[in-house]
Amino acid sequence: MALNKILMGILNDFKRDYLFEDMAVSKEFEYLVNYLIISKFHPDAFIDRGDLSRVVVDEKSQFGLDAMAFIVNGNLVLGKDDIVTYAKSKKLDVDILFIQTKTEEKCDIGDLLKTIQATKNFLKDFAVVTEKNENIINAKEIYDELFKYDNFKYCTTQSPRCHIYYVTAANEWDRNQVETICISAKEEITSSLSDIKDAEVRVLGKQYIIDNYRELKNNISVQVSLKNCITLEKINGVKEAYVGYLTGDDFLKIICDKDGEIRRKIFYENVRDYQGLENSVNKEIRETIINDSTRGQFILLNNGVTIITKSVTSLGSYEYELSNFQIVNGCQTSNEIYNCKQHVSDIFVPVKIIYTTDIDIISSIVKATNRQSPVPEEAFVALDKYHKNLQMLFSERSKEMPLGMFYERRSGEEDDIKDKMGAYQIVTLHGMIRAFVSVYLQKPNIVYGTNPANILKKYKKQLFCYYHKEEVYYIASYFFVKFVNMRQCKLLNNSCYQLRFYVIMVARAFILGTLDVPKLDSRAMENENKRLLERLKDNVDEYFIAAKDVVEEVLERREYAKENRDNVLKSAEFCEKVKERTIEIINDSKKDKHN
Repeated sequence: MALNKILMGILNDFKRDYLFEDMAVSKEFEYLVNYLIISKFHPDAFIDRGDLSRVVVDEKSQFGLDAMAFIVNGNLVLGKDDIVTYAKSKKLDVDILFIQTKTEEKCDIGDLLKTIQATKNFLKDFAVVTEKNENIINAKEIYDELFKYDNFKYCTTQSPRCHIYYVTAANEWDRNQVETICISAKEEITSSLSDIKDAEVRVLGKQYIIDNYRELKNNISVQVSLKNCITLEKINGVKEAYVGYLTGDDFLKIICDKDGEIRRKIFYENVRDYQGLENSVNKEIRETIINDSTRGQFILLNNGVTIITKSVTSLGSYEYELSNFQIVNGCQTSNEIYNCKQHVSDIFVPVKIIYTTDIDIISSIVKATNRQSPVPEEAFVALDKYHKNLQMLFSERSKEMPLGMFYERRSGEEDDIKDKMGAYQIVTLHGMIRAFVSVYLQKPNIVYGTNPANILKKYKKQLFCYYHKEEVYYIASYFFVKFVNMRQCKLLNNSCYQLRFYVIMVARAFILGTLDVPKLDSRAMENENKRLLERLKDNVDEYFIAAKDVVEEVLERREYAKENRDNVLKSAEFCEKVKERTIEIINDSKKDKHN
């Protein structure tokens, strides 16, 4: 069934960003819904189209579910190794998402029941699941790893939580009948699976998609009363600043969306990790709010919340509209106010509201306001001077290179970048990590099964070192953007997209005639960078195509014929074989030239 004009407009916008084409509208709509729902739990989950493909579990439309995702400690899990990494923190806050999408403007009760049954089959009786493709098997491996005692013992008292979403293009359905089915399914899952601490089954429609796409694009506006705030004197680089307090109800307008759910995206990047209900500080915050005798003291006991906004508009009578804002300090406070929202109407929340678009000022505020809490250093890595220089380098190089790129140090900066061909030209920290690890550390295998945040933690002594030539991060990112651009131009097909991180490693080697990587602070690396930058200005399509052929050739060898492709790509052994074959081809080419 054809989507209405509004949903079709949203879908076209989404397709332009993630380069979808030659796909049925129903399948594109599934990808859009998966993106919307999973991003509500982890706003930075999807870097490119390949990430979106990883959560799709129903290739033949037989399973009853379109997508599955595991969110642990606020991050999308890519493979079972991520579970082991997160368990080292001795805290696992787990959400398991099951999603089914239909383009019909109705809620088919039979399809809803099929979705619920498919979820129960996965959780309780995996043997009856008939379609066992690579992504389903990966999901089962993650699930089994999660429920091993050595990992499960670290699950918070409120998790794992199971979420089932049945999404249609409709706005109306028999809500009483649907609610009865959803409540019954929730009760059955929690009663029959004691390890699942909570469950929800939701039917979502057209308005949910419209509202949440707008929010994820950071087009958020709220109206609040600032009558209890004072305006500060002029500050260099700051358009306006207010200090004071908001009522609990006004603060809920800022942190909650139209469905009453918390807006995870508004919490600044990696400084958004909620520490959970068991955290001692959070318990104190919660007890202060819930207790009648201490609730009035909240404003005195809490350090407050810092909000940075791109726009403040006076509406008169102390009413203001805040647009495109982020909370850069106060994640724990915000989450506990949300958890206790039925008690917050008579509390006052201390706030600083800063209207600025100056990235350096924002970086300073983020660092300064989060030093008092145990936020890991890697959360601030993109705010360092090194990354400011990288951002400038990307902008300058883009003036002379065939493909422009923008390094987004802070979420939402790309809103001001016009005329881009697709979201792939906006390079994020996570995207840069993946590209660099593939091209220069030559370990594309780890990229496939490990969240970039965990890669940064593990390889922090090899990433973004002050002595590294900055061009290597630009070039690694350019290789990836070039690959995606070739895919957009249909010079590479859909099937090779999964191989992208291997392809960019081999393409560099073919262009240079060597797989060797000089020391990143050496004169040899400086010379290589100059050479690569000149070569990349010309047509290098043939090198990427040849690189793709090499990876496919190794992948088609007999020893991998019956292997799960995803597991093969994660294999260090496969990575070494690709490198060996690359060296063989380079050496043969050199011999031919000498002859």
